[in-house]
Amino acid sequence: MLKKEFIERVMKETNRNSETLGRNIRIVQSYFGLGSQSAPTLDSVAQEFNIRSRQRVKQILSENFLNRLNQEYMTAAAKINSLITGSKVYLIEELKDELCNAGYMDELVSTSGLLNFLRAFEMCDEYDVYNSELNKASKGEIEGNEVCWMMEKKEQQKINKIYKKIRSYPGVNGLCNLAEVFLKKKFNETHYPLMKSLIISSKTSWVYEGKDNELWYLFENRVNVMINTMEKCKNVSKNVRIDILADILHHVITKRSSNFTPPSADLIVQYLRNSKYVIMHDDFAKLEVETTELMDIEREVLNYYSSYNSQGVAYSEISDFLEKLNFSQGYIRKALFHSPFIYVDRNRGRGNFRLLLASQFENKDLPSASAYEDFKQQLKLLKGDTDIAVGAKARKEQVLLRRWLFKNKETETCAICGKLVSVKALVTAHKKKRSLCSEGERTDPHIVMPLCLYGCDYLYEHGFIKVVEGVVVKHHIENLQKSEKDYVELLNGRQLDKRWLEGNPTYFL
Repeated sequence: MLKKEFIERVMKETNRNSETLGRNIRIVQSYFGLGSQSAPTLDSVAQEFNIRSRQRVKQILSENFLNRLNQEYMTAAAKINSLITGSKVYLIEELKDELCNAGYMDELVSTSGLLNFLRAFEMCDEYDVYNSELNKASKGEIEGNEVCWMMEKKEQQKINKIYKKIRSYPGVNGLCNLAEVFLKKKFNETHYPLMKSLIISSKTSWVYEGKDNELWYLFENRVNVMINTMEKCKNVSKNVRIDILADILHHVITKRSSNFTPPSADLIVQYLRNSKYVIMHDDFAKLEVETTELMDIEREVLNYYSSYNSQGVAYSEISDFLEKLNFSQGYIRKALFHSPFIYVDRNRGRGNFRLLLASQFENKDLPSASAYEDFKQQLKLLKGDTDIAVGAKARKEQVLLRRWLFKNKETETCAICGKLVSVKALVTAHKKKRSLCSEGERTDPHIVMPLCLYGCDYLYEHGFIKVVEGVVVKHHIENLQKSEKDYVELLNGRQLDKRWLEGNPTYFL
């Protein structure tokens, strides 16, 4: 078993007492994730205990522990192997919980320690550990407690084929509803929870969880009609009123041949407010994309507006102009009603539509970036590489996010209890578990709030309190001590300050 006291008992029973026995016990415990290291290796254990080489650590493991195990321990190891091989796919954290609940492992065992244990006993050789892109997880991802899965290698190949298809569908649809994808592509429904988890935890995804737990998603590092449309729109305007831009994007998507329901303009607004390609200035979306080349008919449309100094024009006027240039009526209709830079004003009814350039909805006096926009841009520049190995869990964005909350401040209020305390007594807490955040969510400064070390951080982190519609709500507190319950009751029903409710409301779900 992967338990501290069990390893100690076995080694004391099977090794003669010596001056080095206690040290050897700590060496074995450390390598199997029961020491101070979160990501132990032969080399790091050798360094910790001032041992001359990694081979000597390996020798101590073999001679003092692995080669001396009794039948009880080997039986327990076999049960662990049986438990793991009972499923082809495991979320690492869920596997650890299952092993802990079965009594096979201490709660404090690190992921690296568990993997060392499995390899030492030559268990699960047909399995490997994968990240949210279904690539083999790196040491840094495991050390940083990124969301990782243990999968049977053959199963990973099957799952990866499905996942590649799922990632490709938003390309022509802008955003896709995962449930609809499964229904129309007839994917095995048993894979739905895994695919949902993979998408949410991907560093390059943008997700929105709507009613009935529907999940809309796209991958911002892949070709996508919305991103391509914004690149064309920037030829006309550097910023656009968000509702106008959403309407333009919606109508561009609807002209595409797709098996899936196009996202609504309201849903597109949600995306724009959190996209890595947009910086919001009140209700104006500043396009943070490169311009892309326009088609011939699109260039002629701009020539028409420029030559005739037209602001809003009737469809018939510009259609006649384009028809004289030998463009077909079908092509003209698509180019005008599904244009990347024309807003169609339908308020006057059919036959009286007015076609307006996106530049008419540009804020010419857009102010310089606010503090929020500046920090968001700095976080975006991390470009999907938001983890560094300062200790095991340090992250680049944490420095920026803490600065966002506490820059030039000596005191601040806790978001949950509302008490004014020293910033040294506050943590930069994620509203939503960081491991479940997409890269777009990680790089939104509004993903964090200040929580005090006097109880609020612990209670929120462990799920004893939640925030529902801006109000603190107690949650499963039956196992808390009386004093803890009393404190939760004081917090229950408290309204959060509006400062801490900024950002996507789904962060609290």
